[in-house]
Amino acid sequence: MCYLSWRQLEENIKKFQGDQSVDGMLAKGYKSEKEKWRAILKRILDVVLFLGKRGLAFRGTSHLIDNPQNGNFLGLIELLSKYDSLLFEHVEKVRKSQACGQRLQAHYLSHDAQNAFINACGNQVTEKIVSDVLASKYFALIADATPDSSHKEQTTVTLRYVNRMDETSLFTISERPVYISGL
Repeated sequence: MCYLSWRQLEENIKKFQGDQSVDGMLAKGYKSEKEKWRAILKRILDVVLFLGKRGLAFRGTSHLIDNPQNGNFLGLIELLSKYDSLLFEHVEKVRKSQACGQRLQAHYLSHDAQNAFINACGNQVTEKIVSDVLASKYFALIADATPDSSHKEQTTVTLRYVNRMDETSLFTISERPVYISGL
């Protein structure tokens, strides 16, 4: 009897293997949810990269959506959400949760998430610079210190190295700031 039940179950699984089975529908739902979050994170990461490349500040004095004092990061997210339906839906959820005083499980727009994205991007840049320096034949560290208008010493350490893009190209000199401090 158990053998017959097992064989019948096996036949049913084969028969309803596609999107019509509960497992198939759940797998399809998980896949679409995963793609949605991947797309949202890609847009957020693009904003982080945009601000980072230009050296612009991320945060303002507020962390709320629709507040003019919320900074460049949330301001750009708000702007992009006007033209992107997926981001609009996400920002609307965050806006409603902030209006009700509720906390969303994950929305990736908080200052902690911004710091995590900045650190991840910084680690990638550092790894690229280190690999370029290790591949170069010559490199130098340049230190410079000068007082600013308030007579505080400002120290800058720069890494300069010679690199080649490929075997046929000429050598180029690259400079990367390593350390900047106000003592």
